[in-house]
Amino acid sequence: MNFLSRMKLIYQISLIGVAALSIFAIVAVVLFVADNQRQTAEAQAEQALEDRLVVDGIAREFLNARRREKDFLLRLDEKYVAAHAETVATVQSGLKALAADPALDRFDSEIAMIETSFDNYAAEFRTIANLQREIGLNEESGLLGSLRGSVHNVEEALAKYEADKLTIIMLMMRRHEKDFLARIDPRYVERIDARLAEFGPALAAADSIPADEK
Repeated sequence: MNFLSRMKLIYQISLIGVAALSIFAIVAVVLFVADNQRQTAEAQAEQALEDRLVVDGIAREFLNARRREKDFLLRLDEKYVAAHAETVATVQSGLKALAADPALDRFDSEIAMIETSFDNYAAEFRTIANLQREIGLNEESGLLGSLRGSVHNVEEALAKYEADKLTIIMLMMRRHEKDFLARIDPRYVERIDARLAEFGPALAAADSIPADEK
């Protein structure tokens, strides 16, 4: 007969209860530790997923910024400047979120470099947009509008005095101007300058135009 069999039943039950409580306590600790580890792993996984989603979002929005940039340069429409600004704000917000994430501290210098480069890109686009506004978004605005008005006035005057040679030079200048705007090639600026150099002597030699209007 072993020791437990010689004990009163009440004591045996008590020991079983103590043993069971001990087992339950150990199991509870194991489950608690396991649950904590699971929660930590889940949190890390969620954070990694969030970071990945942010990075994917930044990459996608950067491509969108490039599309808006190209759309603006192709169509010269202000709505693409506004769309570009919204996209830039989204990218900058995403980069700030990555920079503020403690899990990515080891990448701080790389993120800062990307932020600086992207800020420079956004500033360059704003400069380009402002220059294009100054040039003109269409034939009626900016310098293009002023040029068009001046050319129209000169063409009317040349038609009035039937100055055919000057009209031909003016038409050639207009063609060079359109070629330049279509191709952005400095060769056409040189050709415009050459036509201007021809225009002065031709105007002086035009007998049909009164001297006080030359």
